[in-house]
Amino acid sequence: MTLFHALFLGAVQGLAEFLPISSSGHLAIAQHYLPGFSQPGVLFDVLLHVGTMGAVLLYFRREVGLLLASPFRSDEEARLYRRLLLLLLAGSVPTAIIGLAFKDFFEGLFHNLGAVSLMLLVTGTLLFFSERF
Repeated sequence: MTLFHALFLGAVQGLAEFLPISSSGHLAIAQHYLPGFSQPGVLFDVLLHVGTMGAVLLYFRREVGLLLASPFRSDEEARLYRRLLLLLLAGSVPTAIIGLAFKDFFEGLFHNLGAVSLMLLVTGTLLFFSERF
């Protein structure tokens, strides 16, 4: 991978993450069409997502602070943030378990351009219908 590849993929990740599209899917497609690109492994994609997470945490630092402080406070606002924190954990833990249990399967899907394209169509269809109904 060249510096150009890394910068280009970082730009794709940065732009796609904040749109209602799959940044991971678009990264897989961009990597497929980059001439001379060789995937250094899933670690590079994870680092791109960590960079995005850093930007999100910086932007939402006040809300993240309220979330993290909510278990130690007893006011009404803290109660709402505790509930949100529990919901975030309830959604994240099963996702992490599934991701770790089927890691090889999911990594393999990202090397299959047809599967990535199909999943982007499925996601787009779900977003379309969720907006309509």
